[in-house]
Amino acid sequence: MFKTGDVVQVKSGGPVMTVVAEGEQVQCLWFAEGSETFQRDTFPAACLEAVEFEDETESEEEDED
Repeated sequence: MFKTGDVVQVKSGGPVMTVVAEGEQVQCLWFAEGSETFQRDTFPAACLEAVEFEDETESEEEDED
């Protein structure tokens, strides 16, 4: 479902995280701004969703129109 390097988020919200190990349990890493440290935890894959980023090139072209 997810692969190393994918950007995900818990379905109910929270920080955007990077997948560092995959499987039924997905290990994620994120930067905790409040403590300015990296955090790591494991989540069931069913609790995560992929985060989609808008392509900056496309949005710049739309702004020019």
